[in-house]
Amino acid sequence: MSMEIKSQFASESKKEEYLKIIADFSMSLIEQTTIDEVVWDIAKNVSLALGFYDCIIYLYDEKMQVLVQKAAFGPKNQLPFQIKNPIILPLGVGIVGSVGESKVAEVVNDTRLDPRYVVDDEFRLSEITVPIVFEGKLLGIIDSEHPDTSFFTNEHLEILQIIASMSANKIIQANVFESLQYQTERLKISNNRLLQFAYIASHDLRSPASNIVTLLSFLDLSKVGTENLLFLEYIKHASEKLLGNLNHLIEMVTDETNLLQNKERIEVDKLLDEVKQSICREIEISHAVIKSNFKVATIQYPSVYLNSILLNLITNSIKYRSPKRALVIEIKTESIDEFVCLSVKDNGKGIDLNKNKLKIFGRLERFDPESEGKGLGLYLIKLQVEASGGKIEVESEVDEGAVFKVFLPAKV
Repeated sequence: MSMEIKSQFASESKKEEYLKIIADFSMSLIEQTTIDEVVWDIAKNVSLALGFYDCIIYLYDEKMQVLVQKAAFGPKNQLPFQIKNPIILPLGVGIVGSVGESKVAEVVNDTRLDPRYVVDDEFRLSEITVPIVFEGKLLGIIDSEHPDTSFFTNEHLEILQIIASMSANKIIQANVFESLQYQTERLKISNNRLLQFAYIASHDLRSPASNIVTLLSFLDLSKVGTENLLFLEYIKHASEKLLGNLNHLIEMVTDETNLLQNKERIEVDKLLDEVKQSICREIEISHAVIKSNFKVATIQYPSVYLNSILLNLITNSIKYRSPKRALVIEIKTESIDEFVCLSVKDNGKGIDLNKNKLKIFGRLERFDPESEGKGLGLYLIKLQVEASGGKIEVESEVDEGAVFKVFLPAKV
């Protein structure tokens, strides 16, 4: 057999070997979900599959502009999932930092001749460094060293670049996964806080509300002047409604598992009438005109929550009305995709979303120091809505009013 044919067979065999390495690497990477799992899997499989002396995975901290050792296989990995004396390299420092800065892979055949070389755990004579890049953005570095000079080949470089590309996609996926996990945990915490708030508030307020109702029942309305009779009727109605809501809320929060499943068929026009009645004095003082257009006439939702949402949004519109014009509030319902959208639009002062969009639903956030309030209304609405699988959005411009859109799941 000629040398040329032998060389061809050897080349084909090597190609098949590398394709198998990439296939195996891909299958292993698919099983990982978190960033820690991904980087440790990369370090281990690169070393074992390619026969490297070691492999270090750095991740890039964009805020600090440094590369941080996050996983290793070899002498720096004496205990499972631990790196012995992990180092941090500023961008541009060392061969690793230089590759991170340029985003171009390098093979150094003799580190003694390269002044950039930084000794980590021990001095080694050759190094291969490949950036992990996604859409032009540096994510990290795959780095390996060897005690011999000229150990790393062009084939090593090619296969590591393929692995780096696959790793970049997986790191992005893992980032998204961890972000969703974090948001889910925060939502759970928020829901628990909402539950605790509802439980404590309902129990603490039921007693004084009950006392008010009882005391009003003892009043002899025949001895009250005509001018005050109407206001007493308002107080009586409001206190009875308050006590009813608190009792209903207590029933719901006592059974935590059914808190959001305890939905009722609510006629939106009747709910609006109840809310308007409960704040009739505020509506009268503000001269607010409230218009409604309910394309969806009924909503399946816990009535206490929907009452709270509508009440908060209407009172916010009244609170932040403009002194330049008469207040008009438009309330609508409509079907949008899998949601029922309840929107409350006003022509008030508006909100500067460029400054406040990220904190508008934050706890204890207020945008007008001249207005009363604790900054809890929108925060509680957001918690209530998201706890049921919905969402809330806002559109606004300064001095042109605002519209809040509450999206409630249409499916029961």
